[in-house]
Amino acid sequence: MNLMLRCTLALAPLVLVACGVAQQKTVAKAAVNTTSESQRKTSYEATAQLLDEKPELVDEFYGVMRLHPKAMDRFLANASTDLDQKWLAKQTAVYLVKNPAGVEEVLNATIPAIAKEPKARAAMTKALAAHADATVDILTDDPVAMSKVVKALLANTEKKPAARKNLLTAVHENRAQAVAFVKDDPAFARAIAVEVVKEIVKDKPTLEKVLAAAGALDTPNAPLPGTASVKAKGEGPTK
Repeated sequence: MNLMLRCTLALAPLVLVACGVAQQKTVAKAAVNTTSESQRKTSYEATAQLLDEKPELVDEFYGVMRLHPKAMDRFLANASTDLDQKWLAKQTAVYLVKNPAGVEEVLNATIPAIAKEPKARAAMTKALAAHADATVDILTDDPVAMSKVVKALLANTEKKPAARKNLLTAVHENRAQAVAFVKDDPAFARAIAVEVVKEIVKDKPTLEKVLAAAGALDTPNAPLPGTASVKAKGEGPTK
């Protein structure tokens, strides 16, 4: 590729500034159609170096790109495939968090999309687990958000067996903290106790074991007040 053609491709946006859009497109198209991929990469590299020297031109170029949906879509598609590279993901995050409205819109669009894709769900679960403390810290900032999340969590356990199993496993693994949390709120503790007792009294043997474990009976095997002792099998009537 001769020097003149390289310069024309690299500086086309500047050298053709006096021409109209249609004329510039014609010239650029002719140049692109007569060059190889390698030659085009050379011209793109020259343009990129120029943009490195004058970053403000990138802003102008982006402003134009936004007006061309097909080109912008292709650009975003390519950029998104590189987000698995930590340096680019971090750099993107740095800019994104400076725009709270952008964070909200991205999450509003991303979460429903992730919910439909098994691999994306697994990736999100992995990321949330890796940053569990930060995730919970954010969610607990807002009482309305916290209430909605807890409500959705409990509702999900009713329709999704795996969710119920996983939640119960998690609570059992952290039962000491869970019990301490409930005990810190006497009113809440009483409300739970009442509901539990209502269910457990339907099963007297289990109730006896629970009361015995809690030290509420004089002896572990003592019958509950108002209940008769269970007779041994084959034992005749009392005379």
